[in-house]
Amino acid sequence: MKFDLKIELSESEVKDLFIDIWNRGGTIIITGHAKERMQERGYSLRDVVHIISNGSLVNSEFNEPMENWKYKFEGIDLEDTAGGVVFSIASQNTCVIITVLS
Repeated sequence: MKFDLKIELSESEVKDLFIDIWNRGGTIIITGHAKERMQERGYSLRDVVHIISNGSLVNSEFNEPMENWKYKFEGIDLEDTAGGVVFSIASQNTCVIITVLS
C-alpha cells in the first residue's frame, strides 16, 4: 500500500509508524513551540516517545495547510505524570512534534 498523508490512520497504525520512525532513526522534528512547552513541563524526547507509544489516541484532525493529519495522544510520562502530545506524520520517515500538554 502506498503511503498517503491525506489518509487518516488508526491508533495502532499511527503508533506503529511513529515507533518505526523512532527505531529506524528517522527524523523527529520538534517545533520551537513544542521545545518551549517541553522545557516548561520538564519533558524529554523520551517522555514524548513514551506517551505516544503507551498512550491513547484521543483526537485526530486534518491539517489543511500541511495536507496531513494531526494526532493527539494522552498518556503518562516516564515519571507517571499525565501528559499529552500533538504531532503529525510528515512522511514515512518524518514525524513533527507540534506541542506537548500537561
